[in-house]
Amino acid sequence: MIETAENQVDESPFEDSDCRVNVDPFDADSFDAALTWREDNFPRAHRAFKRLADLDREKAVNEGMMHAEIEELEVQIAQRREWQEAENGKLDRKREYYILQLRGFTERECERTGEKHADFPCGRAQIRAQQPEYIYPVKSDTDYLRMMAALEVAGLTRTPPPPAPEPDKTAVKKAARIINQSAYLPGAEEAIPGIRVVERDPVFGYETRSK
Repeated sequence: MIETAENQVDESPFEDSDCRVNVDPFDADSFDAALTWREDNFPRAHRAFKRLADLDREKAVNEGMMHAEIEELEVQIAQRREWQEAENGKLDRKREYYILQLRGFTERECERTGEKHADFPCGRAQIRAQQPEYIYPVKSDTDYLRMMAALEVAGLTRTPPPPAPEPDKTAVKKAARIINQSAYLPGAEEAIPGIRVVERDPVFGYETRSK
């Protein structure tokens, strides 16, 4: 089967019966028949070969142009990204300046009103408190055993698989009182050994109203 540029055909343009002539070098008639078949069909095969070579060259030119265009586009994209990063850096520095002003006013306004937000014609700014971070000792620390003993007495441990008691951190947060970065169980005069509590700054945010 021979492929052409337009489609595929199932039949060969050459006469197979003629090309399979049994050539006997000592038989002049059969040798002449083979030469005749070649002479009749060689030009057609040669034209097909030349056309294939032309098509391959055109394809190589197209692929080369495509790769060159892709490389040029990649350079342009890299330049645009570099420009975007530089421009966004300028915008972010300006944003930081105005965020400091807006946050400073919002914090004082919330202290004055007792609210957690301040309303503006263009939107709302708010201050959201964060839960303190509980830092637990590692198991190799000597305070870990003392901490586990205190939590087990208070019923603030859990047993996950495989069976090994672990601090119930959610229950500890609910039950403990925070004094000077230490956690105290209800009614306890001493802090839970090994646990350090770090207060986190409130989170500032704002929402703009669509015009």
